[in-house]
Amino acid sequence: MKRLLLSSLAALAVCLLAVTPAFTIVPNVIVYPPAASGAAIDHETAAQIATVLATQIAQGGTVNVLAATPGLDRSRYLAEARAHGADFYVTGFVTPIGSMLSVISQVVSTQSGTVIFSTSSTIASYVEVAAQGDQLRAGILDRSSRGIQAFQATPAPPPATPAPSPGPKRS
Repeated sequence: MKRLLLSSLAALAVCLLAVTPAFTIVPNVIVYPPAASGAAIDHETAAQIATVLATQIAQGGTVNVLAATPGLDRSRYLAEARAHGADFYVTGFVTPIGSMLSVISQVVSTQSGTVIFSTSSTIASYVEVAAQGDQLRAGILDRSSRGIQAFQATPAPPPATPAPSPGPKRS
């Protein structure tokens, strides 16, 4: 009986290890307010958009959203994100379009400092901003898992390089 129980537990452990990834990395992200284009957008509106995006990105615990320093100059975003150990930061632009707003959000890698993913929406309410947060979370997780797969995958050997031909004979 004891032997049967131990073998059953061992089989269960093997099955669980087979379906569980070797390790899971939860990416760290800082969400900064988007830059406001035009006098119709105040800093409070931009800060509220950032708060809604950060809240939505953090849903489910698959992304860890770190607190941004209020009032930080845009030129310092990358340095601060790196100093806080963030893998990515989110920023963008907000522009009035009639009675609506155009919100462009960009995910920036702190390793390269380049935009790796972006979304854009024309919104009339903060509920629509939350939908953009869902898209950003999916993009962050997709880019983050690509990095993990790069460490887990065995790279293919490079193709063999053919030897150079001697070319035509000269007389």
